[in-house]
Amino acid sequence: MQKQLLGILLCIISIQIQAQQDSITNQYFKQEVIQFMDSIAEEHIEKNNTTGIGYAIVQDGELLTTKGHGLANIDENRPFSSNTSFRVASVTKLVTATAVMQLHSKGLIDLHRDIRNYLPDFNYKSIEGDSVTLQNLLTHTAGFEDKNLERRTHDASKQIPLKEYLYNEMPERVTKAGETFAYSNHGLALAGLIVEEVSGKVYEDFIQTELLSPLQMANSTFDVSKATDFAMSYQKESQQWKPVPFDYIKTKPASMLISTAEEMAKFMNFHLQTSSKNDGSLISNSSFAEMHSQQFTHHPQLPGIAVSFFEAHQNGLRLLRHGGTATNYGSFLCFIPEKGIGIFITHNGGDESLSKEMVQQFIHRFFPSTYSEPTWNKNTTTDLSEINGEYVMNRFSHSTIEKLNLLFTYKVKIEATEDSSISLWGQEFREIAPLLFENTNENWKIGFGKNRKGDIGWFYNENFAYKKLKWFESEKFTLFAVATLFLLFLFNLIRYVLLKVKKVHVSHATAIFNLLGIVSIVFIFLAIYNGRDELQYQIPTYFYAIFCLPLFTVALGVFTIIREFQKRQELSIGGKVNYLLHLIVFFSFTWFMWFWNLIGFNFG
Repeated sequence: MQKQLLGILLCIISIQIQAQQDSITNQYFKQEVIQFMDSIAEEHIEKNNTTGIGYAIVQDGELLTTKGHGLANIDENRPFSSNTSFRVASVTKLVTATAVMQLHSKGLIDLHRDIRNYLPDFNYKSIEGDSVTLQNLLTHTAGFEDKNLERRTHDASKQIPLKEYLYNEMPERVTKAGETFAYSNHGLALAGLIVEEVSGKVYEDFIQTELLSPLQMANSTFDVSKATDFAMSYQKESQQWKPVPFDYIKTKPASMLISTAEEMAKFMNFHLQTSSKNDGSLISNSSFAEMHSQQFTHHPQLPGIAVSFFEAHQNGLRLLRHGGTATNYGSFLCFIPEKGIGIFITHNGGDESLSKEMVQQFIHRFFPSTYSEPTWNKNTTTDLSEINGEYVMNRFSHSTIEKLNLLFTYKVKIEATEDSSISLWGQEFREIAPLLFENTNENWKIGFGKNRKGDIGWFYNENFAYKKLKWFESEKFTLFAVATLFLLFLFNLIRYVLLKVKKVHVSHATAIFNLLGIVSIVFIFLAIYNGRDELQYQIPTYFYAIFCLPLFTVALGVFTIIREFQKRQELSIGGKVNYLLHLIVFFSFTWFMWFWNLIGFNFG
């Protein structure tokens, strides 16, 4: 009996010693975190990388640190604090997804049912008989093209109800549901509209009463006029920070939440709480588990996407994260579930990816990289030459004038090398499984997918899909085609002038056609290139005049072709050659303008 009592006593002492050691370890970790975050935040402020930074780090329900550095408002010399409010931008999507899962937890929503069950009067184009579900909306796999035309406004009075906006301005569907990832602000906004319709409350009211208030996030809001200690955003011009006007985004459930670092800590702790601590009043443990589990991936060995959380594999850890950028605000939220850690960082000026960079710094500091040598696929049957080409992120317009932005969009160039590897971003990747490659000096995997013709048509990096450009979509070909058309129009116009000087009879209509062709090309390219940002707010009136030019050009081209065809018997050999050249120029111009959605008023 005495031995048993002694054993129990020793066990209790051992547990107490372990608890004290854990407490000491936790306190040491907490101090390390505080010192590290202070140092990197101050370093970025001192380097003038941004004007202000706010952050919050939590672990196992405890707030390790939350703080602000720099300035929230330069003119007022107001410091950035943990209670400074700011736009979290696309991190809002996690709040919207959480609201959906609250309704799902109560049995009011099924993620796998057609969204028309919740929006009976909403119509979308079905592709091969598919259905769009809430899961598709929340994983960006509904197949919507990207669209930014008139999605923003600087005037609060020009905001319109969510349902009215989405029913009138929803982008076209271009891929089958569940087939590939295509980031969609409109898709997440549509999920927010379903929250409205199912709950019977306006989206913002539901979020406020059913989520923010219970979590005691009193300073979080969708109304900037109610925000306290609000941080301005800034952009650097001639080494000086200039304020950026606040804008209102019409896809509100995708990007309009305003919060503070301290309150985002509460949101993170809500998600990271253990099942034993969750009373299920807001969301059930099973719904939490589903929300944090992978819902879609392009390849089983690549990170995918949970319910709006992006998966990442870094330094042997599974991460759940989401970033957000809006008019020079940048925010990044990251969970390390197995460590019970949540990290949120925001800033109000400079490079919009700075918050993500700071999260990466945190992970590398406290969870160093562990590299394991992969097993290379020596018996590859993949023809690497098929992978060669340019790829662009699958986030662009297919049906509006915004498609031309592909010319100005960053493109990924991938090349096969002579030693059975591929070169990408200055790194070497070798195949470890069919169409799956890994970096030769770190465990970074990428993949490729085939299109419906069986050719390599997709490149996958992390969660994102990149579409392989066809030869006629490439920047080089497009610029070559534009230059060639321009020179042909110019050549015909100069020839007209020379013949006119020699008093040779020539067609005035053909000359006007060539002149309109030159003017169309020059004006449209200049208008779209210089007006890319403005188009997000409004379609300028002069755009309607400019986009009449291709219509007039094509109409006049048809007229001249028909007229010359009627006179074909009278044409000399030289006249017939000129007619053939005219046909080539006309059809090339017409195809080019049609392909890039530049004929008519394709403004969405």
